[in-house]
Amino acid sequence: MSVAKPADALAVVKRAYEELAGMDRRIPDEDARAQGPFGDVLSPDVEFSFLGPGWEAGDDVTGLPGFGRGLREMRAAGEGWVESFDSYRQWPTEYLAKGDRVMVRLRTEATLAGGSIPIEAGQGALLTVREGLIVRFHFFYAADDALLALRQA
Repeated sequence: MSVAKPADALAVVKRAYEELAGMDRRIPDEDARAQGPFGDVLSPDVEFSFLGPGWEAGDDVTGLPGFGRGLREMRAAGEGWVESFDSYRQWPTEYLAKGDRVMVRLRTEATLAGGSIPIEAGQGALLTVREGLIVRFHFFYAADDALLALRQA
């Protein structure tokens, strides 16, 4: 598998996030729901994780809670997450590329299911692109953790 150039990796990740940006993930259109977020840019064997407090740079994420592999498992995990909200919108605010990896700083606005108080938060993601597909997707509850992971890549 070939390693993507930073510009190529960045283009793939930006294309993926264009579809997601600002969409209320609780009310997707049926065609988009069938295909799932990120359309056709995720590898069928995508490796993913949701890294919260306690994560440290260099950790082997395969043993951590929230780790998974494959499109179906990733989409199920994402849908399970957004089901706990009445509204959930997320969009990128910054992209940084290093080799085949792209860090995305994200902004989220949401309302918990049954709640009335809006939540605003910043998160991050570190994605690895190979041969035009996202092969790794690590979501961080803190954007600075994603930036740290990129710097150590």
